[in-house]
Amino acid sequence: MAGDSAALALMPDDSKTRRKGKSCGIKKVAWRPEPQRIIDEFMPGFARLAMVTLMLPRDEE
Repeated sequence: MAGDSAALALMPDDSKTRRKGKSCGIKKVAWRPEPQRIIDEFMPGFARLAMVTLMLPRDEE
């Protein structure tokens, strides 16, 4: 699953933190995939809906 692999990317490497005697915890990770890739992988239905919405004519008052 794509969601599981993204979550695993944020997990710390326990073997390194345990060797140093530090407590294990989630570290700050700069993880910013491209916005289009997020939409394509995690929200394919939303991407189709967004395209349809952009093509609809706007109501002008």
